[in-house]
Amino acid sequence: MPDAPTTEPSRGEVNQARSFSAAVKQQYLYLVESTICRAVDNPHFIRAFEGGRNDCGMFLEDQELTGTLTERFFRAVSSNAPIILMEIKTVSPVADNRGNISWKIEFSKEQLKSYQVVLVASTAAPDFVALIPMHLIKQRKDLKEGKAIYETYRPLWSIHPPPLFPPEFSPFLVPLKQLGRALECIRETNEFTGVPYTDVPPPAPGLVKDLVPYFEPWVKAMAEVEMLHQAFKEKASAQFDVEMLDIFPLFRDFKFVSRADPNVEVIGEMKDKKYYFNLGQNPYIRHMQHAVLFGGRKIFGWRTQWDILFTFNADNNNQALLLPRDLIPHYWWNKDTPNDGYLHWPSNTKSFATLRQYVVNLKPESRLIADVERILQIIQHQRGSMKANNPTPMQAYQFERLDDMINEGGKPTRVVVENDDIRAPGPI
Repeated sequence: MPDAPTTEPSRGEVNQARSFSAAVKQQYLYLVESTICRAVDNPHFIRAFEGGRNDCGMFLEDQELTGTLTERFFRAVSSNAPIILMEIKTVSPVADNRGNISWKIEFSKEQLKSYQVVLVASTAAPDFVALIPMHLIKQRKDLKEGKAIYETYRPLWSIHPPPLFPPEFSPFLVPLKQLGRALECIRETNEFTGVPYTDVPPPAPGLVKDLVPYFEPWVKAMAEVEMLHQAFKEKASAQFDVEMLDIFPLFRDFKFVSRADPNVEVIGEMKDKKYYFNLGQNPYIRHMQHAVLFGGRKIFGWRTQWDILFTFNADNNNQALLLPRDLIPHYWWNKDTPNDGYLHWPSNTKSFATLRQYVVNLKPESRLIADVERILQIIQHQRGSMKANNPTPMQAYQFERLDDMINEGGKPTRVVVENDDIRAPGPI
């Protein structure tokens, strides 16, 4: 019986599969960073803001930094005190065609110049981390485009399974639950393995500025998050706090955390003057679709993960919109913009008529807090939850394929129509 004919995947399908695989891998790396940062129970530890050159650091002042990671970060930034800068990397064993196993870590040239400690996690041993002073890492290879690679030695493991960590990292292993304690000893000895760090010069302190973003969009986002954080913190009767994220997937900037139940978190995306709106006479709303960073990726893309959009009005410096994700029209998602570069929200739709209740007045601060909490209560009442029904990576991939089919003239299998507005399709 002849073999069934096979069809080679198109270049577009191969690129989509690679893009999906890369997105899942990136989500995993972000999760590793978050797990490590959450595990550090040390008052001198601070987390970088999104877009910072390094991931985290240890504050070297004698005074302890109390409070949340957000409070520690802004207090450290204001002091500009010395700090030990750290970068988080993840390794997995890779075999060549002869059975030789090695592990690789990729650095940017700027990272090599800035941080003093690297924290290495292994996909095979999530309960441990290697705490290695950077001056003990010897760069093995140079790459183009400002990259450098550290590659471990290549032992032959053709018979036995490879170890969970590179063998040469063994002297630096620390249980993840004890990482906070180990960081205090980074200039002395690894008390879990007995390896002294004092045989070589200890890492010199860096500067807090390397935990601060240097691209303008992230600088603005940090200033706006700090403004919100301070406003809610100083309001004793506020129902929420505003905190930095523990994990930085694409297009997420901050979170609202309920004071009554800290497990209730609402993830927000912040956009500074990327939209224009007027709800008076001749009403209109238009919003940019493509971000300045990330190669101009779509702000309203299926793979973005946020519950609410806090977007500032370019036509009025005192106004913003706080929009639940589920209210955004379906035809804004994953679509390219027309010639003017903006997505438009038709004023004759029923959803447009509800937008007044999502307007936030930014001044005075008491009005800002009252408007934000009023909107969060509206979202809770209307939807039963403040969390959006964000798609999983697989669903996002399926939604993109559905959009491609529509753009190519095909017909979707199912699209939900509600109140004149096309909503996001459910899981396929």
